[in-house]
Amino acid sequence: MDQSPRVDPAQCRGRRRQGEECGFEIARPNVLGRRGWSKKILEPGDRISITYHPMRDGSHGGAVVSVTFPSGKTVVVQFT
Repeated sequence: MDQSPRVDPAQCRGRRRQGEECGFEIARPNVLGRRGWSKKILEPGDRISITYHPMRDGSHGGAVVSVTFPSGKTVVVQFT
């Protein structure tokens, strides 16, 4: 069975999820690489904005669509 990688829990700072832990699923490394992602693109403690499809069961987190960095750069990582 094919499974997408998971992102370690992150502290959410959105309007409704302030300070709660959220889990996200993201595309496979080969897909991320083709979309401009590299292993050095994120550092621990970086503040980013994540656009995602929420979990169907209503739990905190979801499937990542895109990531926007403080510099304004956006990397689209939508599932294929």
